[in-house]
Amino acid sequence: GEAMAVEALSTYEHVWCISRSESEKLAATHSPAYHFLAADLGNPREVDNCLEQLWPQIEISSATAIHLVNNAASLSPIGLAGHRDRISSMRSSLSLNVDAVITFCEWFLEKLAGASIDKRILNISSGAGRKDYPAWSVYCATKAAVDRYSGCVAVEQKETAHPSSIVSLAPGVIATDMQALIRSQKKEDFPLLDRFIQLKEDGKLWAPSYAASLLLGFLRHDSFGQDPLADLRVWEGQLSS
Repeated sequence: GEAMAVEALSTYEHVWCISRSESEKLAATHSPAYHFLAADLGNPREVDNCLEQLWPQIEISSATAIHLVNNAASLSPIGLAGHRDRISSMRSSLSLNVDAVITFCEWFLEKLAGASIDKRILNISSGAGRKDYPAWSVYCATKAAVDRYSGCVAVEQKETAHPSSIVSLAPGVIATDMQALIRSQKKEDFPLLDRFIQLKEDGKLWAPSYAASLLLGFLRHDSFGQDPLADLRVWEGQLSS
């Protein structure tokens, strides 16, 4: 998320970043394009309050393009279904990974329905939403939900006067805190642990800055929205071919 924001600041006139705490790196940029709103996106009430604050800050009358990126997500609970106390963390992940994403999308579509400008929604999904991973049942389910929602909205938007483009994108394997969390698990809780340790050892994790550059390039490209389900690794291959 931080890497995407840094990349966006070099391209967009205004960039609103929303998270529980502010990035020290972003705060230190002192860029006039940077705006920060504090919100726990896993808390529906805070999401609603955040959107109420955000809309008055957007000067829609002078905008030529507005792009929404939904990136926040939680991998919790990691472990086999039915083991230990998972219900609380499951509900928290459902709120963050699904409820918040769809709420931001619905808000965007409603507020900008009549605007004849470049409108794009990029939902950061995962290959886990398109494949079964033991111990990630909740995470896989939430990402699959985002995929299906994005696909349905893409079909609906084709019939509107001023459509928004929407894509659910699997970003590949990136050297983020989430990957570190995965590698810290016990084998009995995550049977595929060795595979993810090997990815790190083999140097197959993308640097966040590289992934962010690819991702923002994809978001701005003329082909964005042609397919509501995409994979950043395929996009990288198209660029190099």
